[in-house]
Amino acid sequence: MKRRTKSIIILLLIFSVLSCGLDEEYHLEQVPENRVTWQSLHNASIDLPNLVPTYARGYVIFYKIYISELLVDSIQLSSHELTLINPTLNSDYNSIFPSTDPTVITNTNVSNLFSTRNYYQLFYFKNPDSESSLPRNGVTIELFFPTNRETPTLTIDPNSSNPDIYPLYRSLGSVGSFFEALPDRYFINSTSGEEAITNNDNIITTPPDFKNRDVARTNSTNPQTSLFTYVNMYVVPVGFDDRTFNNIYGKPTHVGIFRLPLDS
Repeated sequence: MKRRTKSIIILLLIFSVLSCGLDEEYHLEQVPENRVTWQSLHNASIDLPNLVPTYARGYVIFYKIYISELLVDSIQLSSHELTLINPTLNSDYNSIFPSTDPTVITNTNVSNLFSTRNYYQLFYFKNPDSESSLPRNGVTIELFFPTNRETPTLTIDPNSSNPDIYPLYRSLGSVGSFFEALPDRYFINSTSGEEAITNNDNIITTPPDFKNRDVARTNSTNPQTSLFTYVNMYVVPVGFDDRTFNNIYGKPTHVGIFRLPLDS
């Protein structure tokens, strides 16, 4: 009996030691769809939930810009309308959609999901070279895209007496895939000059001189055609694994499609 008891104790100790080495399972709650209010092609608000886990950092927004011949004042998320704006927008939206569905359990690598489709992280700090994540402690943010050349902005806690308002900046890529943003890093529909954002020739996605990797080209070949640009966005909870020194992502939530301000 004593021998049997001793054996059980030894097995429990072994199990306890092995259990200490098991990987912690990370989980970050997706932003519920009903917390995103897309109001128009010019603005949306997101009521970000409080992130409880200690490894949570906050939230990030992924984006991609699409050149289009079509000028629209509203958008229905149908394959027909998305294709009319830009066929790549429809392809990207439908490819990402299953990973945004809260009723579907997926093991999608969110970082790869966006990087393989040339989606990049939005920057909004006054210093555009600083990687920025949105607060983790539950706050409302507002995205605003004017109709004229004014710079689009992100406002944190817009209903407060002193909200923080930041200009939006395009990404410059990441290690191994840096690119030049032409004509600059602002979300403006520039159409004139060789460095215009609507110039297909400025989209170079092969090495060594990457340019405008965050932009999807148009099929238009008529130089007289008026061109416009739209941006599609997703909000994603993000954390940090201090053992592997890698970011951890939750499921993305679609924020909406916005039209970039005209440059004139």
